[in-house]
Amino acid sequence: MGRTCDIIGCTNSNYKTKKMSYHSLPSDELLRGLWLDAINANGGFRQSKTRKKTHNCDNTFICGEHFSDDCYIPTSKQKHLKPTAVPTFPPLKKRRCIENDILEVYIHEDDESQSKGTPEPSNRDDSSPKVKQASKSKNKKAAEISRKSKSPVLSESVLTNVDQCREDLPIISCINYTKETVFVIEKCAPSQTHSIAGTVEHLESDISNGFRTLEIFEINLQRIFNEKQELELEKSLKHLVEKKEEVQRKLANRREEKLTKEMAWNEEQESVFELQQNLLNDDKNTEHLKEMEKILAEREEEIKQLRYLANDEILIIEGEVKDLDKRISEFQDSRSTKLKELLNQESILQIKKKDLIKDLKEKVLTVKVLEAKIIENKAEERFEKLDRLQCSHGEIN
Repeated sequence: MGRTCDIIGCTNSNYKTKKMSYHSLPSDELLRGLWLDAINANGGFRQSKTRKKTHNCDNTFICGEHFSDDCYIPTSKQKHLKPTAVPTFPPLKKRRCIENDILEVYIHEDDESQSKGTPEPSNRDDSSPKVKQASKSKNKKAAEISRKSKSPVLSESVLTNVDQCREDLPIISCINYTKETVFVIEKCAPSQTHSIAGTVEHLESDISNGFRTLEIFEINLQRIFNEKQELELEKSLKHLVEKKEEVQRKLANRREEKLTKEMAWNEEQESVFELQQNLLNDDKNTEHLKEMEKILAEREEEIKQLRYLANDEILIIEGEVKDLDKRISEFQDSRSTKLKELLNQESILQIKKKDLIKDLKEKVLTVKVLEAKIIENKAEERFEKLDRLQCSHGEIN
């Protein structure tokens, strides 16, 4: 299947360069947004004259010339992009040519400024038409190069970091929140505004998640503090002892109630037995005696069931007392162990909290610098646009 690079101004295809790798747009929405920002900031896609192509993950390809070596997995035999790789513009060869031209322009202008400060006698006539025309041509070329690269004329010390700036900035995973990285970001070209905006959005999401994690840390630290306070003041032990005393009082009441009922049942049985004897002595009350025996048998069964229920209730309460005794004993034995465990948990959470706060401060500082850089880049772009308009107006006049 033929593949052609869809970047505007690029004519690479696998018909011409078979060894060139071609990469489709990523399916991940966040990473695809970073790719599109980088592509749009450097000219966008090439469009057909006859029909407008809808670019998606299936029909859009970017050749390997638009990726730096840092974007590839070094141990891979074939060229595979890193999961966080983003296209870098312009291609590596063209970028180095532009940087060399800019360096020459900078050195040329620096020499001119020095010569103006300390004029030296010269036999050459700089006012000749040929010299003026050559100087005008060089200045025009420098302005054109600066306009195409969308970056101001840089000093030699800054140019040594141009590759690192343009390659590292779009890749979010390569950004460390340190002063050194912030310095590199400050030196990046205004054309990276969209990539910086994506980085700011990613950092803002991390900061929001970090604050939510801090809230969870605070909740757990408060819980540990309360448990420690209970252990130190023996509130839990006091609560268990009070509950045991309450259950013991309940057990004593049930036993007393059972004893009272037993006495009542015994008196009832004595009365029934006496009534049976009277009925037996009276031959005329035979039918009445049978009826009374039936009622007494039912009552005796009912009393028997009541005894079982009372005994079961007492056994349950006695089990509660034994369980509380066991819990009190275990609590006293494990109190010191539990306190050490809570102190260890508190120490770990405090360390994590401290590290998270430090990380959030660095991210907030980075966002502050990046937002200032976005404002600076927008201002530079507007100044460049105004300068171009002013130059075009001057040429017309």
